[in-house]
Amino acid sequence: MRAIDGFEGQPATHAALKLMAVLFPRPGELRMAEWSEFDLAKAIWTVPEKRMKMRRPHRVPLPTQAVTTLTELQKATGNGKLVFPSVRTVRRPISENTLNAALRRLG
Repeated sequence: MRAIDGFEGQPATHAALKLMAVLFPRPGELRMAEWSEFDLAKAIWTVPEKRMKMRRPHRVPLPTQAVTTLTELQKATGNGKLVFPSVRTVRRPISENTLNAALRRLG
């Protein structure tokens, strides 16, 4: 986690790395997440069936660290639909390569 905390990059990428470490989601499920799926007050993320391998909605309890990370990120990206928008266009999520490259940079 120290390496992730010291990551210097886009806020969405930094937040995605933090959430991957505490939630262990499939990268695609996380990258495509929309703000409407999160209930931060109840600390629940409901991943819709269309993004789940088993085609059933999946409710993920959010630990305090995840709620804090999402609350901070919402200040930067909360006006859009996507939680992790691309730097190039807010209509697309960050790419899987973005996360892979960030992980490689962390060592």
